[in-house]
Amino acid sequence: MYQQVPADSTYLTAIGTATTDVVIAMTKAAKPYARFTVKAEVAKETHWLSVIAFDAAVVDGARQVRQGARVDVGGRLQVRTWTGTDGKEDPYDGLPF
Repeated sequence: MYQQVPADSTYLTAIGTATTDVVIAMTKAAKPYARFTVKAEVAKETHWLSVIAFDAAVVDGARQVRQGARVDVGGRLQVRTWTGTDGKEDPYDGLPF
C-alpha cells in the first residue's frame, strides 16, 4: 500500500526483526494501539526502533507479530533521547532491548 507523505514530515521505512511480541493497549480516549520493538541492520550498524501504531487496521494486522518475526514497518519518524537516573541523556540507555 502506498500513501502520500506530507512534505513537512520525516518518513521512515525499515525492514528488521521484531525483538518483542506486540502489546495491544488502549489510549485514554479508548482507541487501540499496538507497540513493539524492531532491530534493523543497515551497513553494519544496528538501529533499535520502537514502533507504535494507532490506525485500527494496522493494529489488527500487528496482532500477528511475534518476537523473532521479520517485519516491514513504515511511518513518521520521531527521535527521542533517554534521560537516565544520573541525569545524562543517551538515546540508548534504559531501552528494553
